[in-house]
Amino acid sequence: MIQKLASRGNILAFGLSGKLSEEDYTANLIPELERALEDYKTIRLLLRVEYFGGWKKGGMWEEFHNWPLFSKIERMAVVADDSWDEWMTWAVKIFSIFTRVPVRFFRTGRMEEAWDWLEKV
Repeated sequence: MIQKLASRGNILAFGLSGKLSEEDYTANLIPELERALEDYKTIRLLLRVEYFGGWKKGGMWEEFHNWPLFSKIERMAVVADDSWDEWMTWAVKIFSIFTRVPVRFFRTGRMEEAWDWLEKV
């Protein structure tokens, strides 16, 4: 499941939990990002991951990085609990290298530090 948690200007925070599906992406994430891009030239994302169960076939990462407005994402912070395995951290870092979107990881309890990093110019 993906749900919007908060926003501060061009920064949007979402909670990700369980096993994510294409519908989570198309119904919850992308419409919110597109609304924000009506007001801001670029956006930044904070993803709080809890009880992560992976992606169902056709799930978020492949769809997300092929989204036509993906280049409008300036940076992304991921706040993750212990369900976010080390291999997932490496997978997203590789994703970051190929997409050129800076990604930084924070453990649960460091949410304000993630917001601070995203708010830096």
